[in-house]
Amino acid sequence: MHKSYWDILPNEIQEYIMKLIPVVLLIDIKNKLNEQIIKRDKLSDESDHSASSLKLISQTLPSAKRLTMLYMKKCDFCNNECNTDTLQHCITIHSGFQICDTCYNNKKHKTATLYYLITYNYIYWNFIFKYLPNFPDTNNNLSLTIIRSNGKKEDNWKPNHECLIEIKGDILMPLINYDYTITKGVPLKELCKYNEMFDYDDVMRIINIIVK
Repeated sequence: MHKSYWDILPNEIQEYIMKLIPVVLLIDIKNKLNEQIIKRDKLSDESDHSASSLKLISQTLPSAKRLTMLYMKKCDFCNNECNTDTLQHCITIHSGFQICDTCYNNKKHKTATLYYLITYNYIYWNFIFKYLPNFPDTNNNLSLTIIRSNGKKEDNWKPNHECLIEIKGDILMPLINYDYTITKGVPLKELCKYNEMFDYDDVMRIINIIVK
């Protein structure tokens, strides 16, 4: 019988996933997956069980998709033998996975989400809030200052939690105004320059721990 990617995950990874709090455990899971991937490339044919498992995991994980829900009973993780309507799990707004109740209860969406973030070097705003020293707990009430393209200075902006932060080049931090009418990607250095609660070195230290 063909095993699902969840069944062939190493036991230590399964234990992490089952009690998963994504912000706290992302680093540990990322490191464990990376260690296994390195081993996969070095293992000999006589001791490649773990390597084969990781290769199969990467091949069987579903890709995130636009959640148009054309087929309400389709599950991205199994054949949905119960034939029940599926749920949406969003990585970002309108993008993620369709998942049945059984797979949802087995937390398969969390494994796929973490794999997606690790593979494509994305993080959530909450990762930064979690690890940034002395940062206010009520991040939703932040009023951030930015400089608009026309040179106007505004202080009615906040983190846009519906967008991921892509870690490449000049990192753009997704923001949205308090009227929810305009979104903007602000370079991290510029954000830190006009908002003293963000220290550039501290933010980069967090980012490098998580995604590098």
